[in-house]
Amino acid sequence: DVVDLVNVRISLWGIVRR
Repeated sequence: DVVDLVNVRISLWGIVRR
């Protein structure tokens, strides 16, 4: 699902931004 991909991207962004 598109939402699932977006959720993963947000999670990755959170880890990258820290």
